[in-house]
Amino acid sequence: MTNPNNAVGTNGAYNGRTSVNAFNDIMGAFSKGVVSGWNCTPKSGMTVSVGGDGSTRDVAIAEDNAGNKTSINNISGQPIDVTIPAAPATGNRIDLIVAYVENPPQGDSAQVDNFQACGLITVSGTAASVPTAPNDTTIRNAITTDGATGATAYYVILAQVRVGTGVTTIGSGVITQGAKAQSQAEIADTSITQGKIDFSSFDANAPVSLGWSGTNTQSYTAPGFGIVMIQTAVTAGKSVVVSLNGTNVGQASAPGSAYTWVPITVLVTAGDVVKATSSDGGSAAQIQSSLCKFIRLA
Repeated sequence: MTNPNNAVGTNGAYNGRTSVNAFNDIMGAFSKGVVSGWNCTPKSGMTVSVGGDGSTRDVAIAEDNAGNKTSINNISGQPIDVTIPAAPATGNRIDLIVAYVENPPQGDSAQVDNFQACGLITVSGTAASVPTAPNDTTIRNAITTDGATGATAYYVILAQVRVGTGVTTIGSGVITQGAKAQSQAEIADTSITQGKIDFSSFDANAPVSLGWSGTNTQSYTAPGFGIVMIQTAVTAGKSVVVSLNGTNVGQASAPGSAYTWVPITVLVTAGDVVKATSSDGGSAAQIQSSLCKFIRLA
């Protein structure tokens, strides 16, 4: 297996072997990715250096085909040189620098840090005018070619390198560092839906709310990136249309028996104009009253 200078290894345990279960019990709480270090930088020509900056320990979390995880480290503490394959004659290519651990990691039981079970390879994508990165199948096939059992190995992407047509030097502008590992508790549902907004705190007199008056059309210009929450009292049996910069983004209707407060949420950036208008275009007094609240996100 390819392991330049035997630099990549797992933490040693049990006479040089790795306790996979012990690692997975802890690392199951994190996503696959770089924990610290493993920074990829140009060296010369088509060669880049990975890790070993002298101040940060290079640690990453690798994952197998079943979602189990283990750590993989730069046990040498020195920069690891990786040569990117020759550039394509036509089109562009995306290559990945991948570290992997054999599963199970059965190296030499007498060797601490078990570098015999680890590898660090470049996995090349297919050249195209709009290239895509190698997928899981391509990565696992490359690991198999390198001498491990790619179907079940643990692996992690340390960096992505975009290789242009005929280039002979890799610059920093074409390198993308590997994704950072995250605590699963920090990976939130980022979708913003109406059901996640609590409108019970709306208060026309509160300083964070804008009391909209008028009966046909009301508008608000966002001061930054955030959420505009509109709660409108609509005439019984009528509806109100909400637009963002002139494009309709929502409509709310009241039942026929009574006017009803209806909420609409819009994601905005600075300068965006949110407008609530009677569904007939503003000529009828369908909007009884409205509240507008802006929540800054950044």
